[in-house]
Amino acid sequence: LEFLRLLDSLDYILHVKGATHNHGHTLDLVISCGLAVKNIITLDLTISDHLAILFEVNLPASTKTVDHTFKSQVINSTAAKLSDDSLPLSESPSVDELVNTYNTTLTGILDTVAPIKTLRVSFKKSSPWFSDTTHKMKYEGRELERRGRESKLRVHYITWKEHLGQYGTALVLARSSYYYDLTETNKNNPRFLFATLDKLINPSPNSPTLDIGASHSCNDF
Repeated sequence: LEFLRLLDSLDYILHVKGATHNHGHTLDLVISCGLAVKNIITLDLTISDHLAILFEVNLPASTKTVDHTFKSQVINSTAAKLSDDSLPLSESPSVDELVNTYNTTLTGILDTVAPIKTLRVSFKKSSPWFSDTTHKMKYEGRELERRGRESKLRVHYITWKEHLGQYGTALVLARSSYYYDLTETNKNNPRFLFATLDKLINPSPNSPTLDIGASHSCNDF
């Protein structure tokens, strides 16, 4: 009774009146608010100790529209002329000849419209002290920065700024721990230690640097 009074106070309607369980309890409900529910029936499908409840309800059709952006591909006059004039057919071509001619022609047109360009891609080697933990913190920082740019809320900006400080501290600690372990492991190898010290004092132009991008990121925020 308390449950029924609660539904009534919220202007909800309970449509199931009989038992929906094989022990005679009403455990499965259909409750609506502002909808016309009709033709309610219960069926015993024998695959469960609960009855199946079927009903009909009229729902308004969705008026939401989805916009799609299509990019047009501009074909120049040279490519258009190639597509019209580049399929010569012999008097009695075989299937293999037709396929080869077709593939060769399309490849030539594609090379004219979008010729192959070779780009040299260089990958910056990750610092040896850059661990899974610091990598995760870097990813989390990018997520916080993206969230702040989208929301424009100061609380997100402060959270991102605090994370940058934590990330910078973690990098310094990871770097110190790496070189401490390296020194302890090779403390009896002075040549290796002096070579390592020389790399720290006189790094090569291609050596990885400690860069968290805090200054320019804060200015761009």
